[in-house]
Amino acid sequence: MALTAPSGLTATTRNGEVGETSIALAWTNNDNYDQIYINVTDGVVTEEGPQAGVLESYNVINMTSATLYTFKIRGWADAFGYSAYTSTATAYTRPDQPGITSLEANGATQLDVVWANNDTYSATYVGYSTTSGGGAGYTFSPAQSGSATTYSITGLTAGTLYYVIVLGVANSLNSVYSSQWSQTTDAGSTDTLTDTVTFSDTVTSIATKGTLVTDTVTFSDSVTDVRGLVQAISDTITFSDYVVDSKNIATDYGIYLGTSDGYLFQLSDSVYGDSGETIQASFQSKQTDFADQNPLMEDRLKTVYLIRVHYVDKYASVPLTIGVSNDNGVTYDTTTHSVGTASGVTKTKDFHFNKQGHMFTFKISVSSATVGFQVVSLTIYYHDSGDYFEI
Repeated sequence: MALTAPSGLTATTRNGEVGETSIALAWTNNDNYDQIYINVTDGVVTEEGPQAGVLESYNVINMTSATLYTFKIRGWADAFGYSAYTSTATAYTRPDQPGITSLEANGATQLDVVWANNDTYSATYVGYSTTSGGGAGYTFSPAQSGSATTYSITGLTAGTLYYVIVLGVANSLNSVYSSQWSQTTDAGSTDTLTDTVTFSDTVTSIATKGTLVTDTVTFSDSVTDVRGLVQAISDTITFSDYVVDSKNIATDYGIYLGTSDGYLFQLSDSVYGDSGETIQASFQSKQTDFADQNPLMEDRLKTVYLIRVHYVDKYASVPLTIGVSNDNGVTYDTTTHSVGTASGVTKTKDFHFNKQGHMFTFKISVSSATVGFQVVSLTIYYHDSGDYFEI
């Protein structure tokens, strides 16, 4: 007696970031199977199995993004052997998400976006919103070419904070959104300033919101463009004292941890313990209050909300852990992601936190018996969270 084959096999692209490397299968069992075997083809035929004979669904994982896969399944019973295969089912994995690398205001009504393409797209779209996370919905640009890496958002409102994302499309499937960046358009107003501004000493750098005071500076002409706080002023300005430089310091900051040659460390895939166990490779930063890159942060509380890892994509599916500590490395808040597709290009991966403190230590580690990891640098993003007092 022949074993009746399963039927009704379907293959469905999964939602979200998991859809870059996984496809969901479903079918109907038409006999009593001891085992189910799943045949997977993407140019190379592999078979996943055996799976439990009672299964009627399965998520195939560890797949390549933006790739077409073909599936068929068959049952096995110890008394009868294999059944025939089902009809084939096909599905694409989602493309990997693009990554924004720059977002700058260009006047009062325009933002210029630059991003990196992390997959092969048929089109890309830039979305923007005045609500974080696109709560009221993103407004999207017309379709850009799949190779585009820049776009100018125009027709915006002066002095307004915008949140921007980019997505890629491949095989009629959207990637997940890139990490969200934010920027404020220039104020764009025209005012005449006749008051005096007082500074605490000879001005070498205005680095906060105009809070340093004593000497006198008088503006004698119109200010036609103020970018941010005091970033760029057109037209004539007369100063009654010597000003070396003035610049804008925003409420969000970024610092870089890395060495001048671009390499922190290479996590080895060939060094193990005496018993063959995996050795966890890790890097821990010095303790920092960010004052070496922004002296005004010395006596301030800060909240670290994002750590962006820049890395060379040498291996696929690397278990990467990022940690942040506010007690000199005694305890860490950690986040782990599986990163990499072995594309060989430089990529970024964002790790989100909500860690408040005065001094911080950062750690990156990988524990894997089969893959290594090459990190180029970390960018730490944080908010000023108020005055710091020791009691």
